[in-house]
Amino acid sequence: MRENLLADSFLRKTLLFSIVLFLFCCAYLNSIYFSHIKEQVAWRVLSEGGILMMSHTHINGADNPYRFRMSDCSTQVNLSETGRAQARKVGQRFRKKGVDVGIVLHSRWCRARETATIAFPGMTFADSSFDSFILRPEHKSFYIRQAKKIISNWKSSNALVLMTHPENIFGVTGFNLIPGEALVLKNNTEVVGKIKF
Repeated sequence: MRENLLADSFLRKTLLFSIVLFLFCCAYLNSIYFSHIKEQVAWRVLSEGGILMMSHTHINGADNPYRFRMSDCSTQVNLSETGRAQARKVGQRFRKKGVDVGIVLHSRWCRARETATIAFPGMTFADSSFDSFILRPEHKSFYIRQAKKIISNWKSSNALVLMTHPENIFGVTGFNLIPGEALVLKNNTEVVGKIKF
């Protein structure tokens, strides 16, 4: 009798574990599938004149606010080799997808400028609207307002690329991104998808 109860208990636990594992796998595969679909939608929107908003790619370290000077890259944290490889991948993906870029606007910070110029050589322009406000949080609302104005005014069949910083992207969209990720928006700042590079 006791052996039957133990066997029954083991079978129930095994069955329960199998069901939980199955549901977890379904949810995981479902999220991958819908991420892929959303990325396809994002590329389509870009090809029709959408906006790509992304952070500079991977860096090593963090800035020292007492040493930082906008005009001197040696006082800033710059791209790592991983970041430069990510930046090259951004440009390659755009070319592979056949997405025409109208203009690339980037923060004046060295890491954003370098990401933009590696990914889109000869197409980039500095715009202080996309500078990080992390060292001057009192300017946050100004930067966000300026970025939203540029996004709202974009009217073209070519894509607009905005190379900025994680805090700026969060301020405009409410989404947190890691280096090498980007959001695709319509000109009403509606987020239509995320792309990983």
